[in-house]
Amino acid sequence: MASFCAWHSPVHKLGQSLSRCALVPLHSSVSIRRPAALQLVMEGRASAGSPRRILVVSGPTASGKSDLAMAVAVEMRRRGLQPEIVVADSVQVYEELTIGSNKPSLDEQRAVRHHLVDAWSLRRDKPISAGQYFDAAVAVIHDVLQRGAVPIVVGGTMMYIRWLVFGKPAAPPSDPKVRAEADAMIGSAGGDWDKALKILADRDPVRASQMTRNDWYRLSRSLEIFLETGQSFDTFSHSGAVPRLIKEQPGLARPDVTRDIASQEAPGVGYGPFESQCYFISGPRTPLYERIDRRCEQMLENGLLEEVGHLCINSLLMKDSSVGRAIGYRQTIEFLEKLAKLVCTDGNEEERLKAFREYLTDFKTASRNYAGAQAKWFRKEKKFIWIPIAKHADVACHADSIAENYMLSDSEWQSKVDALSEEQDLLRKETYDRAVLRKMKLYREHFGTLVPGSDVEAALVSRAQRLAEEWTRVLDA
Repeated sequence: MASFCAWHSPVHKLGQSLSRCALVPLHSSVSIRRPAALQLVMEGRASAGSPRRILVVSGPTASGKSDLAMAVAVEMRRRGLQPEIVVADSVQVYEELTIGSNKPSLDEQRAVRHHLVDAWSLRRDKPISAGQYFDAAVAVIHDVLQRGAVPIVVGGTMMYIRWLVFGKPAAPPSDPKVRAEADAMIGSAGGDWDKALKILADRDPVRASQMTRNDWYRLSRSLEIFLETGQSFDTFSHSGAVPRLIKEQPGLARPDVTRDIASQEAPGVGYGPFESQCYFISGPRTPLYERIDRRCEQMLENGLLEEVGHLCINSLLMKDSSVGRAIGYRQTIEFLEKLAKLVCTDGNEEERLKAFREYLTDFKTASRNYAGAQAKWFRKEKKFIWIPIAKHADVACHADSIAENYMLSDSEWQSKVDALSEEQDLLRKETYDRAVLRKMKLYREHFGTLVPGSDVEAALVSRAQRLAEEWTRVLDA
């Protein structure tokens, strides 16, 4: 069986130090806001001689996507390439959402040029749609390619990634009247997810079976599409994608050629608006879940409560908005609301501690469930090469291989992919191995510094209490 790290010679041992993957300044500029390259794309004036391939690095939350992308960028620079990162994260694109989005640090953004981080603002803009992200990302990627640089798309927002790789569905634009009807029907479920899902399932069972739990926006949008067209959402996502890239015009999509993405099974080239090499990080489930639990605690210690509290106090973050429903933000808003009610009813310390512990557990559980949903979703995407990363040292091996494989021709890349088919099937099967799933049902919440009864917990509850009191005063004013 072929091994991923044996794709080129010499092979780097897994135990090799990651020191050579330290941050190296690649570009002095940080993200640019809403580049005008989209107009060049629409007018067909982008360079026909620019490179045509993008790299995509995805994986479950807390799997190390950003670390791998940064290491790949270093390896590419060693080969004389100029890498730039395009984030595919529905929360990192907002400048006010930093801690809960685990946004790249300023040092990382200075070391490698990042695009679409902080591209939108809750103060100036309405929450963006997947279509708006797609248009902006396509413009940025074309601009990067035209300058002879390499776009590395990094993120875990499944719809964003899918559209960039396979093409944007040709679903009808939203109609306000139909949208209101769909929202009213979903609202009749009274916030009960199972009842709301049944409303869609009675009309579009295929789409209903694909929904991620508590994804209220996509549930309503899918129902809206059915009400307007009488057709399943799946019809549009499979038959109206953005045309595939044509080799006669590298880097550009041709509007007069179409391709049914439903038939795209093998992880080759030529799909979506760009040609691409796509990777998905896999690894043991228990260590991943423990990293997720630690990250949730770190976010709270780093100021997530204050970030969310101040946004709510200034009416910039609403629980029923798409941003407010993001994991971490939704749970924090609900916790602060609960504390605010306790302020009004003179709740005691025991009640506040109980609310905090329930909040922390809900935050961790939602994050772990999302990681599982990401693995399940990408398991079906055969275009993505799964790479096993069990320890930090594995990053160096894979970063080197990924950078080297970017230099391959289409036929050489496809040969490498074909040689890995058996290994890839096994990696995907392990995702839903019954023994693993049974073990994960027994998983218990991992605690780092936020042990119940600790001083750290008491300090966070006190900080949250002050925020809830301030929010209550603002609401009463």
